[in-house]
Amino acid sequence: MPAKKKRFSRVRASRKKKPQGKFAIFKANLTGRKGLGVLAVFVIFLVWIFNSSPKYTSAELYMLAKIKERYSGFSVEYGYNEAYEVGQKACEFLARETGVALFNTYDAKMLLLGTACAETNLRSRFQDGNGYAAGLYQVEYATFKDVWNRQLATTFPGLKSKIILNYSKDGKDIKFENLITDAGLCAIIARLYYYGRKGQIPSAEDIEAQAHYYKTEYNTLRGKGSVARYIACLQSARKKSERK
Repeated sequence: MPAKKKRFSRVRASRKKKPQGKFAIFKANLTGRKGLGVLAVFVIFLVWIFNSSPKYTSAELYMLAKIKERYSGFSVEYGYNEAYEVGQKACEFLARETGVALFNTYDAKMLLLGTACAETNLRSRFQDGNGYAAGLYQVEYATFKDVWNRQLATTFPGLKSKIILNYSKDGKDIKFENLITDAGLCAIIARLYYYGRKGQIPSAEDIEAQAHYYKTEYNTLRGKGSVARYIACLQSARKKSERK
């Protein structure tokens, strides 16, 4: 009898150790140093997401809401070759006005084309759904502000006036919403942004490498784009142009 009782107590003890239900399993996995480490990484990730998200003033949010309302349903579609020419002209302009030949490489022009394919399927518009991105390359408002107000002032001081001279319709300062209706201007901002990123643009012969560069440097971890989408959209646009 004592032996049976002891065996029964061991069964009861083993049953107590088994977590019951999804919450109990989750709780068990967070027990100990390993679980605390996982939790700490998760918290750090959330903090990074919060701090890296653009923060706009109430006036900016009002302005962006008005732009979204004004351009609701607006869309201009570009063909594969037409979109390539838009990026080509932007690269040529930047190389000519800055004296930096690196702006106007075949690799850069193909990266711009791939970016347009991945971001909009070659359709210039204001961002669908939530968010504030504009034009053929879906340039974020925060990106536009940084390029236009900081990068140009520190890297190419005389370039802003030349862009205004060549791309402004009324000779006044460039506005964010101008990127929606002027694909060439949007290409200028997108190319300047890529110029300010780290690392060399991969060869256009390596589509996968360019797709990875786009994802990490342009779309970023917060973006919904992907390497697979970049490649698929670029190849689809190319095949569509070949059928015409």
